[in-house]
Amino acid sequence: MTYMPAFAKLSPLNTQRPEKSEGGVRAGLPFLRCSVAASAVIVSMAGSASAQSLFSLDVTVDGVTESRSYDTIEPLLDALESSEDIANINLNYDDTTPGVALANVRGIDLRVTYPDTGPTVRLELPSLGISEQFDSAATRAENEDAMVAFLKSNGDNILTRLQQSLVATTATDPVAGNPASLQSRMIASDFGAGTGLADIGNSQADGSTSDDKPSNLFGFGARLGRYTANGVTQNVIELPLSYTIPLADPRYGVVLDAPITYIETAGTDTFSFSLGAGLRVPVYDNWTITPSLRVGATGSVDLGSVGVLYSAAVTSSFRWSMQNLDWELGNMVGYTQTSGAIGADDLEIDYDLQNTVMRNGISISKPTSRRIFGDKTTWKLSLVNTQIFGDDVFIDNYTDVAFSFGTVASKNGLNWDSVRLGLTYTFANEDYDGFRLNLGYQF
Repeated sequence: MTYMPAFAKLSPLNTQRPEKSEGGVRAGLPFLRCSVAASAVIVSMAGSASAQSLFSLDVTVDGVTESRSYDTIEPLLDALESSEDIANINLNYDDTTPGVALANVRGIDLRVTYPDTGPTVRLELPSLGISEQFDSAATRAENEDAMVAFLKSNGDNILTRLQQSLVATTATDPVAGNPASLQSRMIASDFGAGTGLADIGNSQADGSTSDDKPSNLFGFGARLGRYTANGVTQNVIELPLSYTIPLADPRYGVVLDAPITYIETAGTDTFSFSLGAGLRVPVYDNWTITPSLRVGATGSVDLGSVGVLYSAAVTSSFRWSMQNLDWELGNMVGYTQTSGAIGADDLEIDYDLQNTVMRNGISISKPTSRRIFGDKTTWKLSLVNTQIFGDDVFIDNYTDVAFSFGTVASKNGLNWDSVRLGLTYTFANEDYDGFRLNLGYQF
């Protein structure tokens, strides 16, 4: 919860309405130009995808090791299920040969051992302390089938433990563990819906004495990001959509948003989507509290990952003016939890994650003398930190530094025509960092 600081009284909050735009077309033109530039960025990002593979298999027989890399998880599982595929990797192998097949699954080692000339197959995940032996069938091929079926069905909770390890030790999981994941995007969306610190728009409203009927606010935009950690690059394209419905007193409002995200990670594709709803409630004319609920889903056939997340959050936005600058303090506490087991293709996946999150930031903005098609403009600089507690995640503390420039957005719920362009730099522990280009238009 954010409390009103004493210095808030140093300067009265400006509640005057800005000049009304002559129409959304004028403000939309800069956005269209920015969209053309954004398309070029997308093409550039897609053409420079990381060549590093997230899946590989090393087969060792008689001291000789041969390797193969895979773009997705399915052919890797198929290879572990087929003696013929393993023999194609290492010609010294047949179904009566002792050997070891060491699979790398997004940074986690999975070892399959054929200890002798018999049909026994042993499965080990050393980092998780897991060891399972399959020897009930008469042939090695049948025991391989039983091993893969055991993996896909989450036997002995093995897939859950594997997914939790991926979240805790790698920066590539689509559900959680990194700022590009569904969990982090949901946290950012809840924070943006309840504050004006969002990098492409502002859903906040200050007190107004006007008798004019408040208007609804529709916003859309594009975020184009590129992030790197441990030699793996993620290219992220996010399309945030939002809709704010001011009530009779425009300080109150229903805030809806639905970001759609695509992530390219080392040649693999991931899609995610979330839907959030919040109620903006004024404490004072310049202080609002926004409780919100959200549900999100992500899936990647390539990565063998799927997840559904629920979140609840309470966000505070406090705004004031001081020394010719407009300030905003944003604070949020939230909770995220994955749903139960989800079937994806032949896999049974349950992440079983629960986390408490805190996101806090401050922004400074100021009007400029420049105009875009006659509309007044402002610049804004913000600093926002996110911390994640509870179940282990690889990146649990990260910071966004953002700068944006654009036309003035009304804060009184009556005139919302605004376009903004900005850049965000994200840095975190584990040498994780990246940049994001932000484009947004509200009307």
